[in-house]
Amino acid sequence: MFNADDDIFHFSDNFVDQDEERLEISFFSCVAEDLNGTIWVGTNNGPIVFYNPSAITEPNGTLNSCSRIKVPRNDGTDLADYLLEGVVINTIAVDGANRKWIGSKDDGVFLVNPAGDAVISARSNHLGPDDQDVIEKGKIMIKSIMEKTRQAACRQWIALQQQLRDQQGQGTTEYAILVGVLVVIAIIAIVAFRSKLEELWTTITENVNSL
Repeated sequence: MFNADDDIFHFSDNFVDQDEERLEISFFSCVAEDLNGTIWVGTNNGPIVFYNPSAITEPNGTLNSCSRIKVPRNDGTDLADYLLEGVVINTIAVDGANRKWIGSKDDGVFLVNPAGDAVISARSNHLGPDDQDVIEKGKIMIKSIMEKTRQAACRQWIALQQQLRDQQGQGTTEYAILVGVLVVIAIIAIVAFRSKLEELWTTITENVNSL
C-alpha cells in the first residue's frame, strides 16, 4: 500500500549542469524516466537529465546538479550544441526502444536517440506547402465522403417514404376491393333470393298487423 509518510521531498530552483554553468530555468513542465533509470525533465530551456537520481537523497547528494546533453555538430569540429537549448518543452515520452519523443510549445515534435545526443527526426508546428496540400486533399476527401453519405441517406429516406406510401396504398386498395366484393355479394343475394325475401317480408307484415 502506498504510504506518503516516508516520502522525502527536495526543492530547488537553482540548477547547474556538468560544466558548472548555472541554468536559466523559470519553470518545469514534465518528468519522464527512461529504461535506464535516467530522469528527463522538461523545462522552458530544453530538457535536463539526472543520470543518478538516487544520489539526490544521499547525505552528500547535490540536488541542483544536473546534466544537459550535448549534440555534436558533426561538421569536422569538436563543437556541440545542447539538446534543444532554448526550446520550451511541453512533454517527454519514452518508447520501447528507449528513444525520447519530445513535444515543444512552438517548435514541433522531436524524436531523439536513446542517449539523446542525436535528433532522429523533427516535425515542425509550421505547415509547409506539402503539408497544406495534404490538408487540402484531406478536406476534399472529407467533403466527398460527407456528400456521398448525405446522398445515400437521402436515397434511403426516399425509399422508406415510397415503401410507406406503397403499403398505405396497398391497404386502401385492399379495403376498397373488399367493400366492392361485399356489395356484389349482397346484390347477387338479393337477386337470387328476391322471392323468398318478399314472402318473408309479407309474413312479417301480416304478423305485425295482427297484433
